[in-house]
Amino acid sequence: MDTLPLTFSGKLDRKALVGTPLDSTESVKIESLSEIEAEVRAIWKTILPEADPGPQDGFFDAGGNSLLVIRLHERLNSRWPKAFSMADLFACATIKEQAGRIAPKSSPREKLPPETLKTAQTPLSVVSTCLPPNVLSDREVKQNEETKRHAIAVVGMAVRLAGSDNLAAFWRDVSRGADLVHTLPPTQDKDTRMLMAALGLPAPKEFCEAAYLDDVMGFAPRRLRMSPADAALLDPEQRLFLDTALRALEDAGRGGSALDGARVGVFVGGAPGTSWREALARISTPKQLEQIFALNVPSNIATRLSFLHNWRGPAATIDTACSSSLVAVHTACHALHNNECEWALVGGAKAVLIPHPAGQFMTIDSSTGRTRAFAENADGTGIGEGAAVFLLRPLTKSIGRGRFDLWRDPWKCR
Repeated sequence: MDTLPLTFSGKLDRKALVGTPLDSTESVKIESLSEIEAEVRAIWKTILPEADPGPQDGFFDAGGNSLLVIRLHERLNSRWPKAFSMADLFACATIKEQAGRIAPKSSPREKLPPETLKTAQTPLSVVSTCLPPNVLSDREVKQNEETKRHAIAVVGMAVRLAGSDNLAAFWRDVSRGADLVHTLPPTQDKDTRMLMAALGLPAPKEFCEAAYLDDVMGFAPRRLRMSPADAALLDPEQRLFLDTALRALEDAGRGGSALDGARVGVFVGGAPGTSWREALARISTPKQLEQIFALNVPSNIATRLSFLHNWRGPAATIDTACSSSLVAVHTACHALHNNECEWALVGGAKAVLIPHPAGQFMTIDSSTGRTRAFAENADGTGIGEGAAVFLLRPLTKSIGRGRFDLWRDPWKCR
């Protein structure tokens, strides 16, 4: 073979490999395995039929991957309920380690027939070590107590996503598995071409499909005490986050001036681009340049609401690439635990101001514009626009005075 076959996203295409697997350097002697090791190995073989793993071989070394380890987790927990969390399978990666974890809690019983090795819905524990189960139980008890003391409540939330301007529409789309990838809406197409012209960029005949919003320019400036002239200069991504953040506050019953002067932190995941500011700078008068710059300082997406409401808490933008919004939630929870704030407004927003031309892809892009997480035919990431914002508060402060200050069951919104 002169070259290795690759998938659309540039990764090794294992399915396209042909030939005979290399013989193992040492054939595994089944009789040398303990009863539980042999049973664990048999489960491995149902997932990796061509592998010949020994007791010290790791699952990933034997040919496993992030998709197959999910199947392993389901089948091991079907045989030994609650024996493993997903994290345990990374910490205890070999047959010997997994059998050692099972042995202390394994009770004498008949082996389950092969047909029972089916997927099972088993709650994941939070333990990720290979310590004996009796020790883990003590730790789990302690961790559960800590969780109750430090739990964070979602007291308000709002979204603006493709096809969903509110939570009820979002849950309906999720429940029916709606495909919301489509061509660029006409209004956005016109705005995009104007933006590219201002930047001196050639516009393609068509843009790629993505999960576009119907409108990213719409904005109600009076809600943020902004003049229409200033609002027209504001980056669409900042508009998107601010609008969604106000909705999240209102969803929690904390809109308007309800939290003025409160200890509220704001944490926003993402890194606003510079295309909008650069385009405006090219077509604006010299007198407008300072205003354009001041309005679109990247940190403003987090600090604007803090300034308007005199909030006395941290305000930060967090950029860790694809995990930015999740890290923002993590940071917000830490701020609440450390009493840096009593409320945390957290989320992220994304506007695709300059989409790729149709038919042109980056290495990480899906060939269809759709992300198929954990699917066998997944071949890359999809592109989308939208925003999601949560208002968080410590659980102990959210339940009291005879009422629950918690967000309702989302599935009741359907």
